[in-house]
Amino acid sequence: MRDLDPGDPARLGEYRLLRVIGVGGMGKVFLGRRTTDGLYAAVKIVSDPRAHGDEARDRIRQEIESIMRLGGVHTARVRAFDIDHDPPWLAIDYLKAPTLQELVAETGALPVPAVLSMARRLAVALRHLRSRSIVHRDIKPSNIIMDASEPKLIDFGIAKELGHESIYSSGRKGTPGYMSPEQAIGGALLTHATDVYSLGVTIAFAATGRHPQLTATDMIVRDADGRARFDGLPEVLGELVAACTRVRAGDRIDAEAVIAACEPADTEHANAAPAGATPTPGEPSPAARLRTGAPPGPRRAAGRDLAPLPPRALAALPSRAVRVLRDYAERPTDARPVVTPLPEVTARVPGRAPDGGDGSGPAGPTEPRWRVRLGGNGYYASPVLAEDPATGRTVLCAGGHDGLLRAFDPADGRELWSSRRCGRIERTPAVHDGTVYFPCSGGWVHALSVGDGSVRWRVETAPSAGTEPVVVPAAGALVLGDVSGLVRALDLDGGKELWRFRTANTVAGPVAAAGTLVHAASWDHHLYALRADTGSEVWRYDTGAAIAAAPVRAGDLVLCGTVDGAVHAVDAHRPVRRWTFRAERAVHALTATPDVAYIGSDDHRVYAIDVADGQGMWTFTAGGPVRAAPLVHGDRVFAGSHDHTLYALDTLSGAERGRFAAGEWVDSSPVTDGTSLFAGDWGCRLAAIDLAALSAGRRR
Repeated sequence: MRDLDPGDPARLGEYRLLRVIGVGGMGKVFLGRRTTDGLYAAVKIVSDPRAHGDEARDRIRQEIESIMRLGGVHTARVRAFDIDHDPPWLAIDYLKAPTLQELVAETGALPVPAVLSMARRLAVALRHLRSRSIVHRDIKPSNIIMDASEPKLIDFGIAKELGHESIYSSGRKGTPGYMSPEQAIGGALLTHATDVYSLGVTIAFAATGRHPQLTATDMIVRDADGRARFDGLPEVLGELVAACTRVRAGDRIDAEAVIAACEPADTEHANAAPAGATPTPGEPSPAARLRTGAPPGPRRAAGRDLAPLPPRALAALPSRAVRVLRDYAERPTDARPVVTPLPEVTARVPGRAPDGGDGSGPAGPTEPRWRVRLGGNGYYASPVLAEDPATGRTVLCAGGHDGLLRAFDPADGRELWSSRRCGRIERTPAVHDGTVYFPCSGGWVHALSVGDGSVRWRVETAPSAGTEPVVVPAAGALVLGDVSGLVRALDLDGGKELWRFRTANTVAGPVAAAGTLVHAASWDHHLYALRADTGSEVWRYDTGAAIAAAPVRAGDLVLCGTVDGAVHAVDAHRPVRRWTFRAERAVHALTATPDVAYIGSDDHRVYAIDVADGQGMWTFTAGGPVRAAPLVHGDRVFAGSHDHTLYALDTLSGAERGRFAAGEWVDSSPVTDGTSLFAGDWGCRLAAIDLAALSAGRRR
């Protein structure tokens, strides 16, 4: 505590303000005493300079509603408030006890039995929050009061009631290191899994006395298996913390599982055990409970919150911690001792690479194996690898703005053949059964032999140039759109038009084809599902904005990105939205595996999104817009940016593992043959980069 600052109010309602308890990112909290009966309270005002007028009142109102919905259980009760006052304020019970952060700063890490006892009661609190449809969003050591009856959650200033729109105008909300990946990234609706994640990090803090180590993007450092790393964490707590802090929200355990895993610590024996004691022989450990699904001990009351702890409930605390609690309780209220708080988050790990990982991050840019220049100005198509069935040889095909399609030897970059000149080749070719297909700006579509570049067929689709073609083997068709809004299907063998479908605006990129359906996107704000054999419309879905990132299939979903920064996940068989993720700016690039979608945005970021629920897993910030679809290969995702760099990122954590300095914008997606990565840049250069060197981030 400290004295009031100049400009602080002296009185709010019936409360005379005595001291400043603390200042956070959103508000300022005072110790107040009610003039009518001398009752102490913690009085909070919104002090965030970004919140004015109605927004400040809405924040206080939201906090009041959240606390009152909890009925005073597991938190401090509301005593008074005035939303119409300037500033609006709220008074809650003043709890004469240290926060978990203050307690650990004074006494050091807590013993395992005490940690488990605390964790179980906090999980019970989370279960209560879930029953009231509330997500706290800021569970951390400084927001947990270690009251003698039970740990209590405070500061519901950014709590969210599920099913209600957020009132916050900008920026992410929460504490780095304690925010779940989906909360840190933003763009998706949060669930109770985000509070479980924060609880897991808090458990690790209580047991180690350390805040988590963070990467340069404020994500928790993870090991090679993707598990959050907490140095010094007792082994008995490892599985519990790992289960709470999994990257994907849907993979985390729930509050009931945490309660069950911590049950041994809540028995009479465990509470009386000395520091560092292990569960009684025959009792399953927390890790064993998580692995085997062992039932909780006999004292667990399913579906019912526990009664407040008896006085012996904190007996598992070491004597020094008990003395701190007693000191807080016995001192005069307005003489509350000042303790040395730990920093809100740990500083970057000394000596760690910029990615914050295990030291295997990038040490310098990688030199190419070979590099050739294509003709023309600018390059935003992508190269393709194609096999000649007659010889079994693989060639690398790339088109240029000079109107030539060239084939190169992937090993050394030697030109093997080139096509006759046509219009500018601005789209990525398609390959099927020894034939390479591509449109040109003159309004023609060409089919050439992979072996020697000879013409198989060419048809005119003028006046409109085509988008990237896609082969649909089930229909024997080559499907492509154009800037006039047409989607066409051409016969693979001769180029004859099989069907056409008209949208109301430019068709965005290649279609997505799977089974009997073709999904096409348009700047007319619609995603279309068409029959692959006839082109007839099956359904359409309105995204509300022009679609910039062409559709991709991910299992039973089809994904597309829009100019307003949204990624829509729609059921592939009917126009039903499954989820929407929002980046800060337009989404032009999208790649998906059955489990994870990788998104490139004009906000300079690459996002990894859980396909199952649209929750963010990690984000990486480049130096410019990311407009080409990333490539996923093994445990790496490769993404180019307008900052002239091609990045190699870890698929689990998003940590940078290598980079290639292209020298110009990288607007084309790379391809790989497993040995080299092939990428083009805006300077019309095509480079082959050693895949192992790039992934390992070796020096040039």
